[in-house]
Amino acid sequence: MALDLGLDTATEDHTVHFHQLQRGTDRIRNRRVNDGTGDEVDANDIVTGFEVGEGEYGAAPRTRDTRVPPSRRPRPGQPSLR
Repeated sequence: MALDLGLDTATEDHTVHFHQLQRGTDRIRNRRVNDGTGDEVDANDIVTGFEVGEGEYGAAPRTRDTRVPPSRRPRPGQPSLR
């Protein structure tokens, strides 16, 4: 059996992009602002951290891969780890 197949390139983006809107008006934006200074912070200057004491924070170590390793993922039919 032979099948004739053709490949076409995508010419339009059909992905739905959701935004937050103020009801009845325009799109809203979220800004990253330093609590202490009130200054806007560049995304490249933001790290993940945790509170070690009241008002004291430690930065979490950066890892290259934040996915759950395969050995920790539930197998089909296995209950979730939650």
